[in-house]
Amino acid sequence: MSFPICSTTRTKSISVGGIARELGIPDHAVSQHLRVMKDRIAVKSRKEGRTVYYRVANPKFIEACELIMGGLVEEYEKINQGISENE
Repeated sequence: MSFPICSTTRTKSISVGGIARELGIPDHAVSQHLRVMKDRIAVKSRKEGRTVYYRVANPKFIEACELIMGGLVEEYEKINQGISENE
């Protein structure tokens, strides 16, 4: 769940409610993930009135996640090809 949240905050600051609407998940789930991500300095926040806006702290975090996900996809494809070849 953290990667979709980071992707949503990649190019814009957005509130918990905005993230929840874009991803179709409950506000409380977004809030819990953002709290952990903020504790680990993955996202930054700013407050305007009563609304808190979040944004990914460093674009390199997104790049790293994309590389890891790409590697995982490649490995799963290899596994699936191996299963097909063994059948």
